[in-house]
Amino acid sequence: MIAVTKLLCCLFIFSNFALVFSRVGFKAQVTTWNVNEKPPVSNIEDLIQIKESPDFYAFTFQEVNPKANPLSKNDDRWVAALKQSLSNKGFDLVDSKSIDGSLTAVFAKSTLKSDITNVDTASKRTGQLNIIGNKGATAVRFDYKGQSIVFVGAHFHAHDDQVSKRIDDYNNIINGISFSKGKAKKIIEHDNVFWSGDLNFRIDGLRADQIASIVKDKPLSTAVIDLMNKDQLKNAMKQEQIFQGFVEGTATFKPTYKYKIGTNDYNLERKPAFTDRVLYRLKSGAGRVVSYTANESFQISDHKPVTALIAVD
Repeated sequence: MIAVTKLLCCLFIFSNFALVFSRVGFKAQVTTWNVNEKPPVSNIEDLIQIKESPDFYAFTFQEVNPKANPLSKNDDRWVAALKQSLSNKGFDLVDSKSIDGSLTAVFAKSTLKSDITNVDTASKRTGQLNIIGNKGATAVRFDYKGQSIVFVGAHFHAHDDQVSKRIDDYNNIINGISFSKGKAKKIIEHDNVFWSGDLNFRIDGLRADQIASIVKDKPLSTAVIDLMNKDQLKNAMKQEQIFQGFVEGTATFKPTYKYKIGTNDYNLERKPAFTDRVLYRLKSGAGRVVSYTANESFQISDHKPVTALIAVD
């Protein structure tokens, strides 16, 4: 009996070692941006900015189609512009999905194409009556060398006092999105989840001018710490109200909303906030954020694009 028990223990340990060593690492770069209904920028190379060659690159855009004309095909123009630029860098489009104002497009290194299977897309509207797509999420999933991967782009409800609605948005998306391909049918069932978007969480306890002063007068790292301590998303995550099991890197940028269009100056009619975020959830737990930055060179929107490079070990 003791010999059998020892044998079973050895088999269990061996199988877990085999699982660890068979897992294939990769890097995913994710850029999210509320583009304020604007067409693709002419300097799209500045948006892409591949510094450390990722294996996968996802873009999630919000307010990509005008509210007055959600069928404008501005989403198609963004995908075409990204596709043209990234094809020159050795990336192919895996798939894309859009609903009204939101778009998710995922690219992969051309050399990985044969290892990608069960590609699928899905979406969930969370706007008025849960049928309007100005708020909601789009998602692209696939399997890669035995791992399931999903990229989610979301746009939550706005305004300082709507935390509960933003939490409802998250729950509606988590519960409402289902896939038909692959074993992982729900977002949370995937081995690797990358979630980004204009999540619209704000900063509590400070006026707009106070936030602007902190950003202006303090070293960036200190300002980020001070403001993140009052960040609605961080506090909701600490209370396990949202994004359970997700990780966010340390921001190295100031609040990405709300700017005066055409400038890098805040529009203090609204409180500056870290509305634009990238988070991830790995079943293996073996991951790290290589970089988490914002790009202030773009001035067509009242938001700045945010990019995270995440290494899955």
